[in-house]
Amino acid sequence: MTQKRIKKKTKHSVTRFIKRNIKFKPLQILLVGLVIGSFYFYNEVYLNTIASATPIDQVYQKVTCVDGDTFKLDDQTIRLLAIDTPETVKPNNPEEPFGKEASTFTCNKLIQADHITLKIDKGNEIDKYERMLAWVYVDDELLQESLVRGGYAEIKYVHQSTVDRSLLTKLKSAEKSAKQKRLRIWENQN
Repeated sequence: MTQKRIKKKTKHSVTRFIKRNIKFKPLQILLVGLVIGSFYFYNEVYLNTIASATPIDQVYQKVTCVDGDTFKLDDQTIRLLAIDTPETVKPNNPEEPFGKEASTFTCNKLIQADHITLKIDKGNEIDKYERMLAWVYVDDELLQESLVRGGYAEIKYVHQSTVDRSLLTKLKSAEKSAKQKRLRIWENQN
C-alpha cells in the first residue's frame, strides 16, 4: 500500500481546532508546534525513506541496447523509471546533445553487468508504449542514479502516487550534484 502525504488543509484544520479549544496559550503554542513538526516529519522525512518498489524475477538470455533510458531483456522492452535522457533518434529531428553519450553509458553498464535486477512501482508497471517501467540495478548499483549523477539524465515522468520515495530521494540528490557541477546536460544551465 502506498503511503500518501498529509495535505496542508488537514494540518490547518488541526491547528484551528487546537486554537479554538485550548485556552491555555503556552499549551496551545506547544501543541501547534508539535502538529506542525509532526506533519513536516511525516511528509518530508518518513515518506521519503519508504522503499516501496517490488523486485521482480526476470530471467533473460540477451540484453539489447535501445537508447539512454530504454533497453530490452530478450523481447521485453524496459524503460527506466523516473528519468529521461536526451534522444538519439527522433523523426525529423536531429540527435539531442549528449544523447549518444547517454546511450553509450547505459549500453556499456548493461552489457558489462554480471547481473541485472529490476524493481517496479506497484500501479505504474507499463507505459502507453507497452514498455515495462522499472528501477534497474546493474550489479547492485541503481542505473538511474548513475545516469543522473553523471549528468546524462534528468528526473522526469514521476508518478507521485506510486513512486518509491526512497529511490526518488536518491535521484534528487544525484541531480542536485550534477547541476552544481554543471555536468553534461546541465553545462549551460544558470
